[in-house]
Amino acid sequence: MNLAIYKAKKFLQKLMSKNLKPVLKALKLEKPKASCSAFVFFAKDMRKKLQDENPENTFKDVSTKLGEMWKSLPEEDREYYEELSKIDKSRFKEEKRIYRQVLYQKLSKALQDGTIQPSQIDKSILPVPKQPRPPFMFYARHVRPMLKMHCEGEKAQAALGKPLSVMWNSLNNQQRIPFNIMSQEDVQRAREDRLQEQEIKAMLGQ
Repeated sequence: MNLAIYKAKKFLQKLMSKNLKPVLKALKLEKPKASCSAFVFFAKDMRKKLQDENPENTFKDVSTKLGEMWKSLPEEDREYYEELSKIDKSRFKEEKRIYRQVLYQKLSKALQDGTIQPSQIDKSILPVPKQPRPPFMFYARHVRPMLKMHCEGEKAQAALGKPLSVMWNSLNNQQRIPFNIMSQEDVQRAREDRLQEQEIKAMLGQ
């Protein structure tokens, strides 16, 4: 879930006093489900088949096999899962936009009709816009699940940093394009978050 949405939800949960619980319930919204990567869609398709074929294998064994299968999957077969991921990302982006819009509309209405008074709101819990992420962060999020399958031990998480950096540095400009685009979109998201923060502060007369 997007950090800005999470903080906004926590903000709404905290800004109400006990006698305003009915209003809090009315303001609650169903959070958009995060989008899935192409690999996740592939794993959903293949996991049950692998488990049925090899019932003695552990979850880790199956996950490792899935990672190997994904790496060797022909490009034309990958396109199907990449398209599913694109569609799901568009779905999440639109649901997130609607979620935020309704969230702030309800908060605005509650402030305007007096259901909530600005004085009831602890300014210290106002949502803080999340900074835009660089391309490397999106690349790391994309490949980390596959790397985790091959890492063991307590220091596995920390050990991921070095191979991720090496892999990123080995990419050419063409290979980095998708992650550059994601980063550019995140810059726009951060800009929208800052505008929404300004709108809330305007509502509160700050």
